Amino acid sequence: MIRAHISADERYELFVDGQSAARGSERGDPQHWFFESYDLSLPPGDHMLVARVWSLGELAPWAQMSTHHGFLFAVEKDWIPLLATGAAAWEAKVLPGYTFTDPAPTLAAGANLVVDGNDYAWGFEAGQGDDWRPAISYYPGMRPGRSEALDPADRSCLPPYHELIPARLPEMFKQPVRPGKVRYIASYDRLRVLPPERKSETAGDPDSSAEGVVPVQMASHLTGEAPAWAAMLQGTSSVTLPPHTHRRILIDLENYFCAYPRVQVSGGAGASIGLVWAEALYNEPFAQTKGQRDEIEGKYFYGVVDTFLPDGAPSRWFDTLWWQCGRYLEIRVETQDQPLTIERLELTETRYPLEMQSGFQASDPRLERAIPILMRGLQMCAHETYFDCPYYEQLMYVGDTRLETLVTYTVTGDDRLPHKALEMFDRSRMVNGLTQSRYPSHIRQTIPPFSLWYVGMVYDHASWRGNLPFIQALMPGVRGVLDAFLSYRNEQGLVAGPPGWNFMDWSHGWESGIPPEGDFGASAPINWLTILALDWAAQLETWLGEPELAVRWERYAANMTGKVCAAFWDPALSRFCDAPGQQRA
Repeated sequence: MIRAHISADERYELFVDGQSAARGSERGDPQHWFFESYDLSLPPGDHMLVARVWSLGELAPWAQMSTHHGFLFAVEKDWIPLLATGAAAWEAKVLPGYTFTDPAPTLAAGANLVVDGNDYAWGFEAGQGDDWRPAISYYPGMRPGRSEALDPADRSCLPPYHELIPARLPEMFKQPVRPGKVRYIASYDRLRVLPPERKSETAGDPDSSAEGVVPVQMASHLTGEAPAWAAMLQGTSSVTLPPHTHRRILIDLENYFCAYPRVQVSGGAGASIGLVWAEALYNEPFAQTKGQRDEIEGKYFYGVVDTFLPDGAPSRWFDTLWWQCGRYLEIRVETQDQPLTIERLELTETRYPLEMQSGFQASDPRLERAIPILMRGLQMCAHETYFDCPYYEQLMYVGDTRLETLVTYTVTGDDRLPHKALEMFDRSRMVNGLTQSRYPSHIRQTIPPFSLWYVGMVYDHASWRGNLPFIQALMPGVRGVLDAFLSYRNEQGLVAGPPGWNFMDWSHGWESGIPPEGDFGASAPINWLTILALDWAAQLETWLGEPELAVRWERYAANMTGKVCAAFWDPALSRFCDAPGQQRA
């Protein structure tokens, strides 16, 4: 048994004797860089360990942080000189054949992929091929914050490095996805992946420059080809496309999935295979509305695409570095002078292993039928962190995550993902005391009200789980957030214009989700949320045996309540208004 501890910047996939065995590293930040630990049970004899490691830099998902490209394979005791990076004779090579493309229509999920089989390093996962060279050790291991391990003759500053901590989460859930149902097959000349740009607000068909805008039209469905494609999806047969053929095959997975795809093909030199993923089809050519999600007739299919370019050899497996998601998957195939055989399409679901361990009953059966749908939504937004959405951003925002953790507390006793969320937001705090709105993220964003909702997340965890030692460790951050907001009070004692995007909600009339006067003045919603957070903090201090601090927060809350009532209460309307002088409440 070999105990191995593995990490990489940005990501790795470990292969043992040519077979995929593990993925990582769990997402964190440079000061809290996670490593996974595995027990490798190998029979006596020769074995091959290979890691595919990639760093995308500016093209990486926004949630992926980085220090510099690298790979760590650490083992224990007698295995160190034989297997450990920095000690054993590891070799490395650049893997050709990858091109990273615009992630559109997503915003922050990271680059899409083109894999060119003509340049690809086939067999690399088994250590095959040329151009392997001795790996370079970037810097030696050291204790966090210490530099004694560096060469004392080197006068340069301490290089950026990763402070390693054990992974917090279990291995992601994975299982094969059932193949779904072929809904539509058609020929095409040109087919767009992204919608055309609108040149005016006038409704109507796209202009002549918007070539490739083709709706699904069941009158064009190639019914006779459907059984062969269905058999291929079931793994019982293959499909061969003749030379100079264009096909689109729309597959309904009949549920939402996050999945790693793999395609096995033979022949087809010069062909292209696009796997295009979408949550639903659009009603209009300009992709404005989706309507009923299971309807496809007359609708337009746009999505994120990974593209594979076969080299003509037999039984080639193409795969991706990261997963894609949605309910619909469209295969788009274009052949050139050779026939192309698609032998298999495999999808492997991935997500956090979050399952419904509680029960729900209601007198209205419609509510009970909604529970599986709601649970599926939570599962698709739970991975190495919570997500606001799996398709467009894959970022963990405080506003979304508070709701996701509350639901998690009700459906399972597994607190590992909520724990990580709370710790990551605590680590995101800036010099002014506020948390970042989303974290981890290499593009910083500040939404001050989300820092107050973070206080609510800490309160929620204490209320639902009562884990006071864990809560105690988070309290410096809670106090820092509240002290920051108190420092933003104006001469009237009202919180006014905290620095950042003061988003509260997508309410009608609130530009960019900011309540009236929320940018630079005093806003009632932001002040009331501050008072609520002060109340939460007072209760937390009481539970933790800090009565003096509890009284402090209570005093601030009471003082602000009086000032907010005086500033925002409109006696003529008998209600509070969003801002002084505003009639809307």
